[in-house]
Amino acid sequence: MNLKEYSKYFFVIYIVIIIAIVALMIKPIFSTLLLSILISIMFLPVYKKLLRKTKKRNLSAAITILLIIIAIILLVIIPTSLFIKLLSQEVFWKSYIDLKLRLNAATILGSCSESDLICQINTKITGLYQQPAMREAIDNALDDMLLKGTAFVSSVILQLPNLLLHLFIMLFSSFFIIRDFDYLAERAQKLIPLSSYYTHKLTNKIKITLNSIVYGSIVVAIAQGFVATLGYFILGVDNAILFGVLTAFVAFIPYIGTMLVWGLLALKKILVGYAIGNSYEVLTGIILFLYGAFVISVVDNILKPKLIGTKANVHPLLILIGIVGGAYLFGLPGLLLGPIIMALFDSVVTFYEEVKHSETK
Repeated sequence: MNLKEYSKYFFVIYIVIIIAIVALMIKPIFSTLLLSILISIMFLPVYKKLLRKTKKRNLSAAITILLIIIAIILLVIIPTSLFIKLLSQEVFWKSYIDLKLRLNAATILGSCSESDLICQINTKITGLYQQPAMREAIDNALDDMLLKGTAFVSSVILQLPNLLLHLFIMLFSSFFIIRDFDYLAERAQKLIPLSSYYTHKLTNKIKITLNSIVYGSIVVAIAQGFVATLGYFILGVDNAILFGVLTAFVAFIPYIGTMLVWGLLALKKILVGYAIGNSYEVLTGIILFLYGAFVISVVDNILKPKLIGTKANVHPLLILIGIVGGAYLFGLPGLLLGPIIMALFDSVVTFYEEVKHSETK
């Protein structure tokens, strides 16, 4: 083996090692960088408008980042803090104290009719509660409910330093991605081993799909918030408008988004209704749970793929697979990245069909 061959193998090994090290370094912040890229693309039109007015790239990018920070505060931080405060105190702590005191006093119901279903259930539970083993089991169940509620709040608080670090990385990365987007996009396009025609169609598909995702997600969140507020009003939930707004905001969270609100509100109504012997309150709690599961949640599953698919010219089934699979694989950024990947897959299939058709002519 001559020196030239040794040099070739050394270069290949060197490249592989460098790529592996870079991949390991990026892995802990991969989702954050993905989110940064997607947010940068979303706010790129704002940067372009500012650049036309200021003629200064750094200043325009800095103002854009400031607008992103304001959006995060208004759309994420404030609603999340209200959500944690209201639900943790209102549902877990209050329900726990109320039930525990009434059980210990053996007066879980004030007065009720013997024919009332809840009264009959309560008589059996009160009798069981007098037995030491059952008392311990019920106490443990109530304590577990409180611990899970407080653990959720505590985990969010403990994760704050890590969240702030990732937020800084996202904003810092977004500044340079927004400022140098044209240069980065040009270099990325050169790496794609396709003709300029197909490269342009791919990049255009990404832009259209991303805009469709943002549009569809906002419309669906507003729709879910409206439907939820209507249900909260009808079923007698206190602060229905506030909880409706929170439902709209958490609708962006994959899988369990809106359930964090309507699920806990339904649980509260069932527990409190049982504690005070109010059959109507228990019934409305059960109805609220069913309404959330089969109406509020279904709005997202049906409306979002349809809206995004129509606007991006991609089949709704592919969009649905992209949303669910993307969120499962990449977390929160996957809600945006998943549909984009499926849209690119659709484009690749279309390109193949075009090439195949041209060859048969």
